[in-house]
Amino acid sequence: MCIDCVEPVRLPGGLMTAKLRALWLAPIQLPVVDGGLSNRGGGWIEGWRWALEAHSPGVELAILGYGPFVHEPFAVGNATFFSFKPEPSNKYRELLRRWSHHYPVGDSGHESFNEALTTFRPDIIHVHGSESGLAKLSAASDVPTVLSLQGIATIWQRFMFSGQTCLDVVRDSASVHFLKGSGYLHSYMTMRDRAATERRILDDCRYVLGNTEWDKRVATVLCPSAIYYHGDRAVRREFYDHQWQQSPGGDPVIYCTSGSAPYKGLEILLHAVALLRGAGFPTLRVRIAGAAVGGGNWPALRRVIRQLRVDDAVSLLGVIDASAMVSELTAATVFVLPSHIENESNALIEAMLVGTPCVAAAVGGVPSIMRDRVDGLLYQDRDPFALAGAIHRLIADSDFATSLAATGRATAHRRHDPANVANQLVSAYEDVIARAGRSRAWDP
Repeated sequence: MCIDCVEPVRLPGGLMTAKLRALWLAPIQLPVVDGGLSNRGGGWIEGWRWALEAHSPGVELAILGYGPFVHEPFAVGNATFFSFKPEPSNKYRELLRRWSHHYPVGDSGHESFNEALTTFRPDIIHVHGSESGLAKLSAASDVPTVLSLQGIATIWQRFMFSGQTCLDVVRDSASVHFLKGSGYLHSYMTMRDRAATERRILDDCRYVLGNTEWDKRVATVLCPSAIYYHGDRAVRREFYDHQWQQSPGGDPVIYCTSGSAPYKGLEILLHAVALLRGAGFPTLRVRIAGAAVGGGNWPALRRVIRQLRVDDAVSLLGVIDASAMVSELTAATVFVLPSHIENESNALIEAMLVGTPCVAAAVGGVPSIMRDRVDGLLYQDRDPFALAGAIHRLIADSDFATSLAATGRATAHRRHDPANVANQLVSAYEDVIARAGRSRAWDP
């Protein structure tokens, strides 16, 4: 619900008096388009989609997704899917783009956006993320637009060198992959470009949707004139249908989903693993899902693994689909979120829904999701000793771990209940449309 908003009129069961059409601008392509590659991020977008399909049949969606698959518009369920028409590219243009540090999402989408706008005739536009630049597409439209806060580039750029030493940055800048436009400095400069675009977008933003108390505080500063709406996330349905059970015996296993970007905090987790292997858990293993290998910061992360001598403890799973993630969560002893900055972490929500005992850094919006020593354990960011101690507690005290897991699961299922999430989202849409004084395209 928004601050001082008016509750929309509804029929029994939450159905609206007339259909509502929402055009989503998304920085990823959903699983029905890319066959599951959206597991690289953005699971909340698919979660919101199926929550609306299941609980708000009066809403129809058009989803313009940014990604590698170009296709003609097609409809599945409650959504019509459109794709961006990318500009021609080759390895030289890509190298030039990397060195220009410009983030291109939204630059080449005007044709696709206009196609979706004219054929779908939306009542509202929902831009998923201020950091992607997609809001530039809707700026010239008279359709009311609400903007979700996801990863906020203006803040993220301040954490781009987290956990790295000056020597790490110098060594990275002298490497071959730096010449190819990858690594710490290039990542920072690109994020700085995204932050500058984001601030221009937020300056003009009238309606913003957030998930956590941290979101609300940040929005108060970055877009003080905007009306703020609260809307919890739903995630992919697989995570609602399975439950973790304590496994007797066996080697303790940590599960984590992170890329190699410095702000994801994997170096802190690896240090914690090294500490635990020397403090009574020599067979401890850590399984890491996500695009860690091959990323611009992978060489530095590989160097940390070798220096700490934890090669035999680390399994890098790469990008895996939701079903594989569920399998990892149900088999793990502990889930760890070591990020130096997070908004509302999908990975943490998914782990809590499954009921895996969780440990997370107390950063950004994380304390709004998980209460310390009630739903899981929080620790002071950048402190591998505190992280190791929290993991040690959950491994050594199975009764305590099981109690936290059960409470965390109940909290997550209550907070991220798809029916409630759909109702929050539709209420925000209805209020934005009412404030904009528009008649819906589908009104009789």
